[in-house]
Amino acid sequence: MNQTGLIDASFAKLRRIAATWTAPGSIASQIGAEQLSLTLAGHNLWTVWQATDEVFGYPIRDPEQRDTNAVGSDPGGLHAYIQEAWPPIKRIMLTARVVF
Repeated sequence: MNQTGLIDASFAKLRRIAATWTAPGSIASQIGAEQLSLTLAGHNLWTVWQATDEVFGYPIRDPEQRDTNAVGSDPGGLHAYIQEAWPPIKRIMLTARVVF
């Protein structure tokens, strides 16, 4: 975009990915369980692509964070130079599901 004051705010993120492994019955029975499964999940892992990575020489830390300096009926906007919020927390979780 070449218009002053307008930025291309397009982006792509890897928000959530998960993989589950279900153990065979022979492994589950070794711990006295009927079923056993493990899930590894990740949230907010990666901003894959961002059309605009800086505005007026200031980096955009996260394309989804908005300026919180709302005035009147203006809800605020994408102002990289005064982003006050932290980017979403990256989380990696391991979950064990055991059925006895």
